[in-house]
Amino acid sequence: MDNIAEIKKRLDVLYQEYKNNRFSLNKTKTQEVSDLLGNITFAKDADVMDVAEQLARFSADVTRIYFSSLTKSGAVPVEQLDNLLKAFLSMDKDAGKSQYYVQKFVFVLSSVMKNYHEKALVSTQLPKLVTFIAQFAIKSEKNKKKFHTLVNNTMGGIYLLDYSNINRNSLLNIWNVTNSIYPDLSDARYEEFITDWAKKYGFVPENIKNSSHQEPIVEANKTKETKAVSGKSDIEDSGHSDKTEAISEKFIEATANRLYCNIQKDLSALGEAIVPSLSTIIDSLTMARNQNQELSAENTRLNARIAELEQQIQDTEKLADRAVELEKINAELDEKLKEAYAINSREASLEAQKIRAAFNKDFSNLYEDWIEYECSEVSEINYNSLQAIIKKIFRALKRNGIDFKGNDE
Repeated sequence: MDNIAEIKKRLDVLYQEYKNNRFSLNKTKTQEVSDLLGNITFAKDADVMDVAEQLARFSADVTRIYFSSLTKSGAVPVEQLDNLLKAFLSMDKDAGKSQYYVQKFVFVLSSVMKNYHEKALVSTQLPKLVTFIAQFAIKSEKNKKKFHTLVNNTMGGIYLLDYSNINRNSLLNIWNVTNSIYPDLSDARYEEFITDWAKKYGFVPENIKNSSHQEPIVEANKTKETKAVSGKSDIEDSGHSDKTEAISEKFIEATANRLYCNIQKDLSALGEAIVPSLSTIIDSLTMARNQNQELSAENTRLNARIAELEQQIQDTEKLADRAVELEKINAELDEKLKEAYAINSREASLEAQKIRAAFNKDFSNLYEDWIEYECSEVSEINYNSLQAIIKKIFRALKRNGIDFKGNDE
């Protein structure tokens, strides 16, 4: 199905079924929706808004399968992914439905960071998805668990993204939900990433245990800087003469030069002593870092696979519950069918008894009349009598629902 118009028609049919089935599709049709969105994505006249609109209206499972497939090879440029994510974010126009995007964005971040690794860190849209999730995570326990799952799925990678263009309130949301998840930073699995993130954006990780609503320390630093700039120096307030100031400046300059020369000598000696060891240490650290990156990548893949298996287990459990429900309904229908058969049998039996009684009543007298003329002589009078008996027989049959006349008479 190459024509985008035809794909959209098929998606409309699937969406109608999705709505009619209480916003649920089976695994096969969920995969079909994802495949159709993939066809739109790579079509010649593709428009990311078309894909974003479909992702917005279908289930989170569609988003999970679509982005898992789209990013699997890592071949799609990050800029192209950002264009799609920007369009996806723009679909959030109804505040009452915003919460339904949380799980979708968790799947997006998990897939992109799993398959793109360090390339994902240049994305301008992934940090916005994190802040979107964080604003809901601080409001409900359910969404806080989703944020925690996101941290684990990305192996703490969300703290390596660039939040330079994110506003302070959004950063504070991330900080607060992080505090809520990790009341004691020393217990956090990704302590180093979180600590570096906190310091970079002006928070105090040392106080994380008791700082669920902590303000950044940037303001305090700013106050000190302002005071330093606006206040007068001790020298200006001392009232010393220009001569005294000049002597002091020369003394300070000379002292600084001596200190500088001594430090240079010490550093040279220290460098000669530690360079060989330092080179060995650097090589070991480089090797360890490379091994750690490989382990991290493998761990990310395993976490994503675990998430997929957990989702499959949930789907299987839903199907099992549905099967039990259908078996119960089937048993109820069988019981009702048996009751209907029993009622129908009783009614048929009563009707047969009624007909037999009517026949007995009507034909008992006719039979007596017939016996009277059965062995009589042939005569015009007897013929007329027998003819009358026969007519009475047919009338009796007709009264009991048996009519020998044709439909056209």
